[in-house]
Amino acid sequence: MTPGRKKAILYLILTLILGILLGSLVPGFFGRFRKSDRAHDRRRGGLTHLIYRVVRPDSSQAAKIKPMIDQTSGRIDELQNGCNHEVNNLMDSLRIQLQPILSAEQLTKLEGFLNKGKEHWKGR
Repeated sequence: MTPGRKKAILYLILTLILGILLGSLVPGFFGRFRKSDRAHDRRRGGLTHLIYRVVRPDSSQAAKIKPMIDQTSGRIDELQNGCNHEVNNLMDSLRIQLQPILSAEQLTKLEGFLNKGKEHWKGR
C-alpha cells in the first residue's frame, strides 16, 4: 500500500469518527435551546399535538378543538402554579421545623437545595 493511499484511508477514518462525534453532540446542544422555551408554550403545543395525533381531526374539527385545548392548557397552568405555591409553603414550613435540629452547615446545604428546587419549579 502506498503512503498516499494510507494517508487517504486515515483521512477517511478520521472523517468518519468526526462525523459520529458531531452527530451525537449537535442534537444535544440544540436540544438545550429548545428546553429554554417557556414551559407553558411547550405544554400547550404538546397537548394540542397529542390530542390531534390521537383523534386526527379534519380542518373544521381542528378549528373547533384548538380553543378548547388552549382553555384547558390555561387551566392546567393555573392549577400547577397553585400547587407549586403550596409546595413552596410546605417546604418553607419544613425548613423552619428543621432549624433547631440541624447544624449551620446542614442548614446552608438545605437552603441551597430548597432554592435550587424553587428555581427549577419557577419556570413550570
